Amino acid sequence: MLAVEPIEVQYPGSAKIALPSLQLEAGEHCLLLGPSGCGKTTLLHVVAGLLKPVRGTVHLDETLVTDLRGAELDRFRGRHIGIIFQRLHLIPSLNVLQNLTAAQYCAGLPVEESVARSTLAKLGVENKVHVFPAELSQGQAQRVTIARAIVNRPRLILADEPTSSLDDANALLVLDLLLTQARDCNATLLIATHDARAKAVIERRIELGMAA
Repeated sequence: MLAVEPIEVQYPGSAKIALPSLQLEAGEHCLLLGPSGCGKTTLLHVVAGLLKPVRGTVHLDETLVTDLRGAELDRFRGRHIGIIFQRLHLIPSLNVLQNLTAAQYCAGLPVEESVARSTLAKLGVENKVHVFPAELSQGQAQRVTIARAIVNRPRLILADEPTSSLDDANALLVLDLLLTQARDCNATLLIATHDARAKAVIERRIELGMAA
């Protein structure tokens, strides 16, 4: 279960951003909606432990994520939180298979190529294992990014604007992939978006207004 108490974030030279409480059950799927600049990405980064709030807490099951630091936080995030950024941050010097096994290694988990390969197969890119990110199409790179996010079977999957640059057919395909993979892992799925097309496939929604 994910439980977020009301959050305040302070960026240098800016006013504090106040974000609401949030509670999601294990395996629940939810959209985080609102216009650009309302704090969707900020909230995802706080939930993932990438950004420390000045007030508020984040619990994932029994773990207080906001109290974790350094290597302990990195290992916890790698094992239990899958993140799909708006920009697809694949490691350009590693091939597709190595990008997934690097996720296993950085989480302190055994490096199992067979698990990485089967994860890629679920997303239809098993024939790209030796290809480098620059050689992938946008759609292929997105699938590999999803595969990397789920290779360690996380409890929580966070996706930041995963459909913003896609046409209708591909947007619905990516949403279906995210939902399918989240169900396969029994993971909680939280998608930050301003894309109305996502409302067609995910019922639970949380609306954010413009940040002050």
